[in-house]
Amino acid sequence: DVERLRMELTEEAAKSRRLLEHALRAEESRRRLLLELSKDAGADADFAALAKVIGRAAKAIATISREAPLVPLDEPPKRSTAAKAAVAGPSSTRRTLGALPAVPQQP
Repeated sequence: DVERLRMELTEEAAKSRRLLEHALRAEESRRRLLLELSKDAGADADFAALAKVIGRAAKAIATISREAPLVPLDEPPKRSTAAKAAVAGPSSTRRTLGALPAVPQQP
């Protein structure tokens, strides 16, 4: 009878050990999942901020499109002289000054 009780005790101890190992693995998995969720929450916040920026850009484009005059696609846009100079840069509007006076040399 004592031998049978010892055998059951050994089986219960082994069963308890297996359950403990299983519980430890489950806890580790839970911690990993929580860490991933916290990282995903940060990514969700980044996506939300990005969505706001994209929304603002879309509104700005819509406003510009609504208020800008429509130019037919087969016609090149007409530019004023000032706009042409601004695109070409300051070198296109430079005047030639001619020869500069000589600088006297110091003795």
